[in-house]
Amino acid sequence: MNKFQTEINTTLSKFPGLRIIEQNTLTALEGEILLEDGEFGGVYDSYNVRIVIDKCFPNCFPKVFELDKKIPRKPSRHVNPDESLCLGVPQQELMITRSGIKLSDFVENIVKPHLSRETFREIKGYYPHGEYSHGWKGILEYFYDQYQTDSPEDVLRILSAIINNQLPDRMSEVCVCGKNRKYRKCHRVAIDETLKLNFNYIKEMYIGLKLYLDDHNYNL
Repeated sequence: MNKFQTEINTTLSKFPGLRIIEQNTLTALEGEILLEDGEFGGVYDSYNVRIVIDKCFPNCFPKVFELDKKIPRKPSRHVNPDESLCLGVPQQELMITRSGIKLSDFVENIVKPHLSRETFREIKGYYPHGEYSHGWKGILEYFYDQYQTDSPEDVLRILSAIINNQLPDRMSEVCVCGKNRKYRKCHRVAIDETLKLNFNYIKEMYIGLKLYLDDHNYNL
């Protein structure tokens, strides 16, 4: 039995509401995922889903589709144009999957919490703990958190320094953010996290964010 089949069997064992199906040339799991109360026990909600495992797995998330339309089909509810669920901004996905991810862990730690947040949103009218927005706005919000700023200029300045190989050579040099602080006490740790991403991806993020900000009339 190969590693991929073992992953499938482990996931089906842990989530007995799922079954294996063929989705064109890809493997998919389909069926019910139960949301259980961890403290008091008992099922408080369930979702009927299809999980399509792309060829890039385990270094990318499978696509997840919610089949009963309990989640409204609109970007503000984190649904993509192809009706798959938006499970996080791309930077988060790349960080989580850069060393590979187990299928059962993906369902337990990514899919179930996402569905739980959707149930909370349906009941309360808002997401718990906040959420990144959809699309480029959400990517910008991620970098705001990463670099502890609310300035799009800071984000673009830092990303530009990364892709143009203009980072400080010494920790005592001034940080590239423009705040006149030493690099080691400013954005070094945050930039080290960004550097774990693929260089071409960082470049695409810079170009995409600049276009997004230009389209939304930011004065950069």
